[in-house]
Amino acid sequence: MVTVETSTAVDYHNVSHFTLFPNPVGNHVKLDFKLGKNRETHWLIFHINGSLVRSQDLGHIHGSDQWLDLSALRPGTYFFKISGR
Repeated sequence: MVTVETSTAVDYHNVSHFTLFPNPVGNHVKLDFKLGKNRETHWLIFHINGSLVRSQDLGHIHGSDQWLDLSALRPGTYFFKISGR
């Protein structure tokens, strides 16, 4: 079982929608978010020990709706971060 805690570097005032499910995660998790305006955006997944285990640049976007394959992650607790500039 993989448990994903969520945090975001994007100010919540600029996020109109954010969903990450299911949690705990099986092999896949759905990421769905919308931002108040287009931003250069990427997401990162950190293990509870602080090591970066996955990341993806999404480009200059207004939002995303995608399934992420997390089957390669070992069971544990992870932190998910969306960052936009």
